[in-house]
This record gives sequence, C-alpha cells and structure tokens, in this order.
Amino acid sequence: MLHWLYLFSNFVTNKLTIILNPRSPTPNLSMHLKRLSLTNFKNYSQADLEFSPKINCIVGNNGVGKTNILDAIHYLSLTKSFFNNIDSVSINHSEDFFIIQGLFVKDGDEDNIFCSFHRHKQKVLKRNGKEYERLSDHVGRYPVVMISPADNALISEGSDERRKFMNKIISQYNSEYLESVLTITGHFSRGTGY
Repeated sequence: MLHWLYLFSNFVTNKLTIILNPRSPTPNLSMHLKRLSLTNFKNYSQADLEFSPKINCIVGNNGVGKTNILDAIHYLSLTKSFFNNIDSVSINHSEDFFIIQGLFVKDGDEDNIFCSFHRHKQKVLKRNGKEYERLSDHVGRYPVVMISPADNALISEGSDERRKFMNKIISQYNSEYLESVLTITGHFSRGTGY
C-alpha cells in the first residue's frame, strides 16, 4: 500500500504551514516523518525538529523559514527542491554546503535519510548509511505532494504545467514511468528531471 506525505504551504497569509502524515486504516502500516535536521539549509544554520505522526502545524511570521522546512522534506522525498533546480541556491548564504537529515517511519521500520550538497560537488543521498548510485532509485520510497498557491498555474497556464505535476505524482509510484520521463527529458544517471 502506498502512503503519501502531504505538504501545504499558505503564501497568502504566510503564517501557517501544515505537514499532514495521513494514517493508514491498517495499524502499523503507515508512513510519517519523525525527525528533521537541517545544517546550512537556506535560512537555517542549524535546526532540529520533531514531528507528530499525525498533523503538524508550523506557525510563524513572514520569512522565518516555514516553507523552507517543507522544501527540505521535499528534498528528502524527491531528491530536489520544489522551488529551484539549482542545488547551490539552497545553501545558507555564507556557507559551502548544506545537509538535510530525516528519520522516516514506514510500516513500523525506521529509515535515516541523509542528503548533502557541497559547492562544486555532486549531491549525495544516503538511506541508512548506504549511498544511492542513482538518485532516481530513491524517488517513490517516501511519496510527497506539495500543495501551494502556485498550483493555480495548473488551471491558468498551459498543458506543460499540468504534465509536470502529473509526471511528479505518477513517477513516485511507477518506476518505469519515472525512467521514461528521465529518458524523454534527457536527465540520466544521477538526475531527476521530472
């Protein structure tokens, strides 16, 4: 059974961000993010967060980094930022690297996910200490849907926006589809160009 993590960002009031860890109707068959650690990620020099297995609300003023927390979760699930395809943009201003670590609980088992990026080097993604040969091999292990006010482009913009959104969703539960998308878009090896 596939379980999804839902991330909601409210850019209108910019006061509330929600992380929804839906529970499975079957006991002990669910997925949630238990812990998140950030080092030099965007506006965070260091942050350690613990999450409830149910609903989590992050409240704060404009610009404190609520959406950056969602983006870090997006990195751990899809190996890239929701907002920008250039990893170096996610490094804290005066630093040379960022590290994102998360502890996911899935069907009763815990997985430590480690993602790091250093300027002028490749991104590193590890699950329980073992580095992935291809980042695309990780996609779908912890499915995530990011919902934001920018999604109005799905209706107001052309078919390219809808196609990218659907590619991202389908690629998380169908690895053959992901490989097709990567081949068609020309992103091979370590890339995730959906």
